[in-house]
Amino acid sequence: MLKTLLDKYLFVLFYLGLFFINSIEVIDRSAQYWFSISLVNICLFAYLYFSSSINKHLIKHLMKDKIIISFLIFLLISLFSFFFSLNISESVISLFRFLTIFSTILLLSIYLKDSSFKIFSLIISVIFLIELYFTFQGYLSIISQTVYSFDFAIYLAGIGANKNITAALFCMQLPFFFFLVVYFKNYFFKILFSFLLAFSFYNVFILGSRTALIIILVQSVLFLLVSLTFNKKIKSILNPFYNALLIWFLPLIFSAFIYNSSVSASNNSSIVNRVSTIDINNGSVDERLKFYNYTIDYITSNPFTPLGIGNWKISSVNWDSRILNGYTVPYHAHNDFLELAAETTIFGSICYFLIFLFSALQLLKSINQSNASHEIFFYISLLLSGSAFFIDSLLNFPISRPIQVMILVFIISYTLVSTFNTHKHE
Repeated sequence: MLKTLLDKYLFVLFYLGLFFINSIEVIDRSAQYWFSISLVNICLFAYLYFSSSINKHLIKHLMKDKIIISFLIFLLISLFSFFFSLNISESVISLFRFLTIFSTILLLSIYLKDSSFKIFSLIISVIFLIELYFTFQGYLSIISQTVYSFDFAIYLAGIGANKNITAALFCMQLPFFFFLVVYFKNYFFKILFSFLLAFSFYNVFILGSRTALIIILVQSVLFLLVSLTFNKKIKSILNPFYNALLIWFLPLIFSAFIYNSSVSASNNSSIVNRVSTIDINNGSVDERLKFYNYTIDYITSNPFTPLGIGNWKISSVNWDSRILNGYTVPYHAHNDFLELAAETTIFGSICYFLIFLFSALQLLKSINQSNASHEIFFYISLLLSGSAFFIDSLLNFPISRPIQVMILVFIISYTLVSTFNTHKHE
């Protein structure tokens, strides 16, 4: 039993455990993570090769899959953009990061082919609990001495570089608690994971990230739409139908109520106040709009002459030079799709977008074709988790954050596995 668990999930622990290893001697922690992921990839390839675990039928299927084809075309377009790069070294670094993502997706699709959704979700949940601990212990320390306000959120980043990364990461992982609530029939485990789901929402509210609040809203609407679309199928599994909605919305409403009760209405950390700051006159919103305008102007003026993959941050210095504040320079466009459109042309950005679109469509197809309750709700959880990354991509730059990318890689890998399984039964 233990050997089977190690064979099937040891590398899952390796990939997720990387983000708890920090070295004070490393200047660029992100580079350390990308390098570490590459090392684990080499080890996983060696394991799959020498254990004869490489399924030739699966590999053939993967290379014909629309998700993989879109990614391959994106990589080719990114390579082509080298001809226009101001800084070739940056382009090489960026391309190798995308190659690392691509190879990790392929390797994990093979490795996870016969894995258990329950055990994978439990592993993610344990990792998630550790992340929540780092944030919540800081919160408890603060409220034991003073009234909590949004000003303290910067001290609660946990394993993320800042509160926004951590909050978005939480939004990507909390759907796995939702899956475990549905999966377990034992009332003790249902109550336990419902509490943990509410606890997760509470921690997101603590961090006060407006992007995270938007993500939770989108996830809730998406879950409602999926539930209504597959009404009959879900009813046959969870009777009555509203049970499925309660599993998501009850912990969400409960945690929002408890959090708002713990802070005054005038407190700048209240949910209402955080939502009210989503305004075009807000400083960070105004800055994003400025970056969007720069980027869109370049794309429309130079549709076939990209900046070169990884070169947006270099060109942005020139665009922003008149109003630069000291040595603070724009590093990302705060929209991965726009940034990639400027760096690789609109065609590269479209290919990147198609990876998300085809993944979502395949998950919906898998939900429709599956009759097993654990499969249906696991695919719904993947859809909700992937939507968190997608929304964050519209407002920030998660593709540059290896900790978020790694969760996305697991989502896409399981989506490809679901495609293969669906294809086998057709």
